[in-house]
Amino acid sequence: MKLVIIESPFFNKNVKQQEYNVLYARECMKECLYNGEAPYLSHLLYTQILDDNILEERNFGIEAGFEFRKIIHQTIVYTDLGISSGMACGIENAIKMGNTVEYRKLKNFEEFKEKNKELLIINKNNETVNFVSEILNPKSYKG
Repeated sequence: MKLVIIESPFFNKNVKQQEYNVLYARECMKECLYNGEAPYLSHLLYTQILDDNILEERNFGIEAGFEFRKIIHQTIVYTDLGISSGMACGIENAIKMGNTVEYRKLKNFEEFKEKNKELLIINKNNETVNFVSEILNPKSYKG
């Protein structure tokens, strides 16, 4: 298996949207496993003990995740939900470290979206709200 780092949206002020992001990240992880890759997702690991709402803890988790790029040289960016500020920081770090960055879409995204539609926020025009629109500004990361 090839070691890879996954970038996908995580933080969101809306609890339902953040839950959707977590489910999406898990689905991305599963897809990587079925592709013969061993994925690492720091945003699913460190947020279990660090509070992403506290900037110092968020930055601490981001920095710890970046350390893995010293041994994992490929980053997979899942783009179905857009690119969040945290993802942008990860992409920037991967490029800075000379790592390969590959952009992907989840193969079963439509099925995933249907399965988790109760978490989707619909606006008055019957459109899905953009899940990364509430993400912290990329400049909030102080790395």
